[in-house]
Amino acid sequence: MMLHQFLTATATADEQELRRAMAAALAMEIPNEPAGYGRFHRRVVDQIDAARKDPRHIVSARIGSRLTSAA
Repeated sequence: MMLHQFLTATATADEQELRRAMAAALAMEIPNEPAGYGRFHRRVVDQIDAARKDPRHIVSARIGSRLTSAA
């Protein structure tokens, strides 16, 4: 996924939703090469979609509780 596609796909996400999705994606893999960044972008978009379909989505709920307690 190219950066401009990622930006378009996440344009409607609010900041908190985007941060949670990025944290979940980084928990799976820290990208350090072009293919890794593509997977990261795809995971973020997938996480946002899953959380919108079901707010109780396991990863979004787990990451959300960590972010809330850490803040």
